[in-house]
Amino acid sequence: YGELFLEEAFKRYPDHEYCILTVPHSAPQIPILEHFTYVEPLPSNTFSHALYVINRATALKAHLNVRFSKKGDMLELRDFIKNMDN
Repeated sequence: YGELFLEEAFKRYPDHEYCILTVPHSAPQIPILEHFTYVEPLPSNTFSHALYVINRATALKAHLNVRFSKKGDMLELRDFIKNMDN
């Protein structure tokens, strides 16, 4: 049911790119957490919960298409990166 929950959550909040969950360290592991990435706390952390995060693309299983470059790609790539900082 985790996938359905995440799909619905991102539908309801289309302008959000991440879903963050906090869970008490003493709580039993819940199944939805298998979809999330655990965020390692800093040594100075005093927050009493564990932090988990997932990105919209990961949650919705966005497909990444990879292909070999074509001759026309270089012009588009130049336009794409010309205003980027180093």
